[in-house]
Amino acid sequence: MSISNCRAWTPQCSEHDYIYSGKLTLEIHNWADGARKRWGDGKHQTLESMLEAMADGFLFHLAHKKARREEEEERARQRRHMAHRRALHQKRQERETRRVSFLRQLADYQREAADLRATIACASELLPQASPEYGRMIAWAEQRLADLEAQNQLEVLTSNLRGQGLFPEPDDLHDPEGDPPTPKYTWGD
Repeated sequence: MSISNCRAWTPQCSEHDYIYSGKLTLEIHNWADGARKRWGDGKHQTLESMLEAMADGFLFHLAHKKARREEEEERARQRRHMAHRRALHQKRQERETRRVSFLRQLADYQREAADLRATIACASELLPQASPEYGRMIAWAEQRLADLEAQNQLEVLTSNLRGQGLFPEPDDLHDPEGDPPTPKYTWGD
């Protein structure tokens, strides 16, 4: 009769054979490389006589695991810090774009106001002999000039600057470390 037949008709047969040698072994898996991970009974020593060495090994492995965890935590903290700095840098660049746009719009308003003043001054000389449409155009130009001058008043400019948050004090986007370094990517990253 074969073993396969034995398994079929007898529930006591097992897939593994256990051989009791009386040897006791203790092993640590997946811990510090280069350190002892296995202790066992031998011909000349017992596991009990190696308790001090085992305790030292456990402490070494635990210290190694703690150091590895602390290194991982430090690297994670540095990654978060650098991500925060890069986000601040990106926001500063976006704010700089808005600042330039605001300044260009202010300059455009001032140029348009200067052009309108000159046009209105020249047109006022012709106003007595001009048509009603021409008079309405000059009145509209004067109203446009008043609107532009209102935009250029210090109170309105200050209110717009505060509302858009272009020059806050203190600067919430300031990075005391300066701009972060640009990440260096290699092929395949």
